[in-house]
Amino acid sequence: MSDLSTYSMEQLHEMNHTVNTQLKELDAEKKNQQQQLRILQKSIDDCVAQSKKLNAEIKRRKDIEDIESIIHTDNISSITGFATLTPDELLIITKNMDKTDYRNYGATFPRFFDFERICKEVIELKQKYTTWTLKGLKRGGQYDTMPPKTFYRYIYKDDNGFYFTIGGLLVDID
Repeated sequence: MSDLSTYSMEQLHEMNHTVNTQLKELDAEKKNQQQQLRILQKSIDDCVAQSKKLNAEIKRRKDIEDIESIIHTDNISSITGFATLTPDELLIITKNMDKTDYRNYGATFPRFFDFERICKEVIELKQKYTTWTLKGLKRGGQYDTMPPKTFYRYIYKDDNGFYFTIGGLLVDID
């Protein structure tokens, strides 16, 4: 089709009609393929999201299994009120507490010496405010002693969805 001048007007109209018909068919096929790609991408995105949820739950359960070794190592489960702590609260405590093994420096106290203190503080607060659940724990600082006295900031959520922050670094104001 290099030289169109050799074709009659009728032939040009016929060729134009054929090309336009082909263009419409190709455009329809393109739209169909794009729709198929969107459906495929949505399926991929759903699978990725489900995989992330499953991996997060597997990790959470593995972390909860790891808690058992800490609880049994330090015999913490005998603390009065220990049963009020949920697995998720124990997970928050064990993931965020100071895990430094100060026994390497000659200390004679338990491996996870903050664990019992943190558990007792959470239990005490949960006995006062029975609908509160621990949602976060952050280290706020520590005294430079052996063992160090670590200050923690506790984040709780009540049954109304309100968050409360308690604790943190103690500052003396004179």
